Amino acid sequence: MKTSVKRLILVFVGLLVVGVMAKPYIPFLNRTESQFSATPDPIALYEQALAEGKPVFVEFYADW
Repeated sequence: MKTSVKRLILVFVGLLVVGVMAKPYIPFLNRTESQFSATPDPIALYEQALAEGKPVFVEFYADW
């Protein structure tokens, strides 16, 4: 192998190790709660969001 390829591999592995070790200290990677959740009364929340001028995200699916 050429020396430059060995260096490139060594740098890549080093950056990978640093990234894995730094993960616990990066706040946005440690989120456990979700920003989205299902609601038991979607129509009331939909009407409230429309009245407040907030955007509405609707997710649906079907098992066909």
